[in-house]
Amino acid sequence: MAFEVIQSIVEAEKEAETRKAEAFSKAEQEKEAAKKQADQLLAKAREEAKQQGQNQVQQAVESTRGDIESIKMAAQKTCAQVAEQAAQKKQQAVQAVIGKVVGNHGKC
Repeated sequence: MAFEVIQSIVEAEKEAETRKAEAFSKAEQEKEAAKKQADQLLAKAREEAKQQGQNQVQQAVESTRGDIESIKMAAQKTCAQVAEQAAQKKQQAVQAVIGKVVGNHGKC
């Protein structure tokens, strides 16, 4: 009887060790699967954030296009005005230089 009790205890210990090893193995597999899933979710989140950032930059560029065109047109208008004023004053400048070179009354 004592032998049978000892034998059942040994068998129970072996079974407990087997279950413990199986549980440990299963836990490791679940841990690896969870890590893989977490890595995939993180990569997806990073890609989404990158895409969202690119979209925001594109929207910012698009929203400023009108402002850029307005500034460009204003600069072109100002340049045209300056060129017109320069052309108008060119003749005055030429007369002033001739006056200095030749004299105020055409005398040398």
